[in-house]
Amino acid sequence: MTKMNGFTLGLLVLAGLSACDREKTFLYYHPDHKPGQAITEDRSVLEAVGTNYTDILWVIDNSASMDDEAAILKSNLNQFMGKFIQSADIQWRMGVISTNAQQKPFLGFTTWFDNAIANPVSVFQKTVTEVMKPVGTSGDELAFQSVKQALDLRPDFSRKDVPMSLIVMTDETSQGNVNAKQMADYFKKLKGKDKLVRFYGIFSAFEDGCSGGFQLKGTEYEKFMSLVPSKKFVLCKDFAASLSVIADAIVTYVKSPKLYLNRRPDPDTIRIFFKGSELPSGPKADGGMWVYDYQDNVILFHSLDFAGNDTDKVQVEYTEDNGWD
Repeated sequence: MTKMNGFTLGLLVLAGLSACDREKTFLYYHPDHKPGQAITEDRSVLEAVGTNYTDILWVIDNSASMDDEAAILKSNLNQFMGKFIQSADIQWRMGVISTNAQQKPFLGFTTWFDNAIANPVSVFQKTVTEVMKPVGTSGDELAFQSVKQALDLRPDFSRKDVPMSLIVMTDETSQGNVNAKQMADYFKKLKGKDKLVRFYGIFSAFEDGCSGGFQLKGTEYEKFMSLVPSKKFVLCKDFAASLSVIADAIVTYVKSPKLYLNRRPDPDTIRIFFKGSELPSGPKADGGMWVYDYQDNVILFHSLDFAGNDTDKVQVEYTEDNGWD
């Protein structure tokens, strides 16, 4: 919808229509519409300190139709794990479960699979082999149900106030008795804070040109992606490169100092000042010092080197987004 300013008159979309059609063809002036409010937030640098901790839970669809994709995952795991091995300061903890809710967790729940483990790539590869072994139990894809059962079994797998990444790799929609809203509420209670869970879906969806998958639209996965920060990847094409992208996203998010804003801004109006000087926005490679993440409504700083100490403050100015775009 075009943004309407002041006393914008109703616009007739198609001329010559009868009066009885006007309810459907006019844009009406809304007297309650007001320009977005100018907001200034004075925030302490201490609030923006990042973390080196992250929890990661893999959910692998181990139905027979996923054999080829599992083999690709197994042979390219170094692209995923390598990012964490290179980031020696990241305190990661990882678990692996299947979409079969009748199976117990495969890795990271009996004993921790974390940054202290030697040869994590080979350990993960062996786990994928175990996940894909044929079993006599139901092959129903019960991803959310499996997640809840695993975390109920070992609640301390998930560290409170620590970001968690949920990675689901499947060619079928999630079934079972746990829906998207219940899953999102469960994570919020588990983590103790909102916005600490990020979802990475590696799907074989018809919408992405995958013939042997499912229609994503209207599924619990799509609903879940509307409730938590999410990114979607295509399973039926060469998804090996996606593993590196996912790992990069997790590491960057975890390590980046961040400020959650109190209101939703118009992204184009955001300006950040430190001791009277404006901090440039954009990628670090282009000289930027921060970027805005719309999904989380958060400012991500590339570093806090500009600040002398934790008591320093930054000033964030923006126009509040009133929804009239």
